[in-house]
Amino acid sequence: MEDIPQNKELNVNPKDQPPGTGVNMSEIEALRDHFEQQKANKLKAEQLVSTLSRIKAKEKATRRSPKIGDKKIDDGISSQTAKRSGTNSSNVYTGRSNLLKKKLEEDRAKFKSKMEQEDLCQVSQIVEHIRVQLEDQDKTLQQMHSNFATSAKVPPPVEEVAPAEPDIPPEVKQRIADLELKILDLQENLREKDSVISARTQAITLLSEDMARKGKNTLDTLEETRTQMKTMQANFVALEDRMNEERARLREELDTKKVKLQQLEKNYRAAESARFDLSTRVAELQEKVVLLQTKNIALEEEVTEFSNKTKELSEALENSNKQMIKMKAQFKAKLKAVEEERDMQARKLS
Repeated sequence: MEDIPQNKELNVNPKDQPPGTGVNMSEIEALRDHFEQQKANKLKAEQLVSTLSRIKAKEKATRRSPKIGDKKIDDGISSQTAKRSGTNSSNVYTGRSNLLKKKLEEDRAKFKSKMEQEDLCQVSQIVEHIRVQLEDQDKTLQQMHSNFATSAKVPPPVEEVAPAEPDIPPEVKQRIADLELKILDLQENLREKDSVISARTQAITLLSEDMARKGKNTLDTLEETRTQMKTMQANFVALEDRMNEERARLREELDTKKVKLQQLEKNYRAAESARFDLSTRVAELQEKVVLLQTKNIALEEEVTEFSNKTKELSEALENSNKQMIKMKAQFKAKLKAVEEERDMQARKLS
């Protein structure tokens, strides 16, 4: 695209212009002003393109920043939850921390959507302003083209008595030809710039439509996420209530089992004490039997009497042994049942 000619090249004295050439210097001045306006519009369009580039870069940066923020939030939450105990309450804290993280993501998405809407409104205003200016410039160009065509088509007035045409110097003719060539070049440059501005305007329109569509998709996604958050929060509250009820029931059952276990331990200690007493009595009886056997030689006359007593003592000892064996068996059975019940309770609690 050729550069716009400088203003001093268009400064032609209207008196030097020969009659009947069809070139209006006021229209040339207007065309020069129009080119200057086109140049200013080109600068505005370039500024708009740079603004859109910054908006895209900002959007990419905001897409990367939530990942970094989520990582920091996850690290902070994991460091806090690691310090808590391993009881059931850690699950509650984890759920609340997840809710907090999702709330931060929701606020970040709202802020991002608000910034995109503000940028979109600003771009739409700039596009509308440029569109109005382009429409005005198109009207001006059409009017100027029609004026040029009219001035070129209208023949010079015919006088009844045609005076002799003055001789035109070659320099003036060359100057007129140069001016006509410059006008053609300016018209060509104007058409090229109009096509460039039209293409950029179309690109800006498509970009604004794309940003509007992305903004609508973001709002729809945000609304769906908000609905899911409400549902998850309600489910979490119901689950927390059920867990509290189950924990209270298990605590009550554990207290009951502890009371039963204490009673069984008490019975076990009583049985152990009885067994020790029986063992002591058996030992004493055995000592007496040994003593009687040692005295058996010297006391043969008293064998009959002592044999009866020994028989009675042996029967009592046998009965005691049977009772002790029976009590041992019962105690082992009870102890085994208690251990099985305790193992089952421990498996349930784990």
